[in-house]
Amino acid sequence: MHPDEGTGAIYRKILEELSPPDGHAVSSARILENVDADTDDISDAIGDLLRFGELEYINTSGSNMHVRVRLHRPTENPHEQATLTDARPQQQWLAYIADDHNPRTTRSRRLFTTRAAAERHLEAVGGCDELTPVPGLESVWYDYLGECNSEYAVLRTEPIFTQFDDPWP
Repeated sequence: MHPDEGTGAIYRKILEELSPPDGHAVSSARILENVDADTDDISDAIGDLLRFGELEYINTSGSNMHVRVRLHRPTENPHEQATLTDARPQQQWLAYIADDHNPRTTRSRRLFTTRAAAERHLEAVGGCDELTPVPGLESVWYDYLGECNSEYAVLRTEPIFTQFDDPWP
């Protein structure tokens, strides 16, 4: 995973396929059918989006060929009444190390109130030098930590709501 503008475009197409978010899981087979790109590129992009925290696995038991995913968090659907009672979430910074071979494997996950503290954490636990924005994702940065450990340092913004109704309308 070394995101560039081409993979960023695939990320956006996949996220559009899952929008508007409704909380229902979507099979990766449906994504492969509806997103116009090479099958291997789409599969790799789904893995990247899982590593970057934009998607989450849902009900992955069964066939290893396809997985079911959904958006990690709901976003406001302008066509429906917002269900969040506290519409101004507190913005936090989520920092972690993601495995290149298994998108489900992360370590050293921590939540910080400042970006500087999150960057210090990634430097301390993974030797992160410089974070690069992920093309196609507005609030995710990463750094490849090297061939020997095949890991990525990931930093993303994470809204924290103090009061909410069911976020999946």
